[in-house]
Amino acid sequence: MLMNTLAAMALGLVLNMMVGKPQLFLSFENHMISTAKRMEKFMKRHYQETPEARSMAGSAMVFFMLLLYAGIPLILIILAYIFVPVIGIIIETILFWFTLNIKSTRMSAYRIMRCVRSGRIEEAQKRLSKMTGKDCSEMDADTIIRATIEKVSDRCVNGGFSPIFYMTIFGGFGAVFYKTVCVLNGEANRNKEDYVDFGNGIKTLWNILGYIPARIGSVILKADVRILSLDIVNANKVFNRDHKDCSPEFLGQARSIISGALDIQLVPEEYYDGRIMRRRTIGEPIRPCEPNDIYWTNQLFYGSVFGFFVIFAIIRLLLFFIF
Repeated sequence: MLMNTLAAMALGLVLNMMVGKPQLFLSFENHMISTAKRMEKFMKRHYQETPEARSMAGSAMVFFMLLLYAGIPLILIILAYIFVPVIGIIIETILFWFTLNIKSTRMSAYRIMRCVRSGRIEEAQKRLSKMTGKDCSEMDADTIIRATIEKVSDRCVNGGFSPIFYMTIFGGFGAVFYKTVCVLNGEANRNKEDYVDFGNGIKTLWNILGYIPARIGSVILKADVRILSLDIVNANKVFNRDHKDCSPEFLGQARSIISGALDIQLVPEEYYDGRIMRRRTIGEPIRPCEPNDIYWTNQLFYGSVFGFFVIFAIIRLLLFFIF
């Protein structure tokens, strides 16, 4: 089964890098969100209006969503490997293909880069809004570039390192488990007012799951910075100083390395602590941003994700020979 999963990982990676995320599963993500909304309404009708009760209800919703969207694939994978192993490989390949987000991220970033380079700012704003799920209509060219780099940096972890890490350990179940958590957390972030206290459970789980892959990936990212002859000195400096200045913290690791390697500063974030507001930034504005920075970010994205995959594929292969 270890080799079957390794074969599924390789096939899923190739498919995602060549053709992008399967369009069929975009509706699957939407189905996750609509199911979560219905479950949320049901839960909210049955808990008291207290922070503790909302937090418990949100955690219960996360449990049932994972049971539905990760538990059922797990059962299918086990049954398939017992009776028809080839079907098990196909199921795991599709799950891994679905959970990665490599070619789609690269192409979206390149399109934004070309729009900014040719002065089509309004089109770039629309493409960035589609990529991030946020309103980018007020952004200028410089902010668009920095926001695109930030999003690609985040996809290193959410669309590359983490799915590979959990697929290596737990197979297709691990990959779809992490993907479900990501989708639920994204919905909670888009609707923060509706998910106050209710979304604590999913945010905590997402932070826990993302921490280890992000730490390992940061080492590979730094190696890729050296390979591409970018500013490794500043990348290390910014990483050591700024990698915690992000919400959630684990995403700051890729952001800080990439911004440091490019000698730029990313978009400031606002943090609220009671009545105190503070602004934190990642990177140093050693030079102004330019569209070509998106190109180098994509190179770091592709190289680090592929390097991460190779390392964990070797680990999976060693486990096969050991056990």
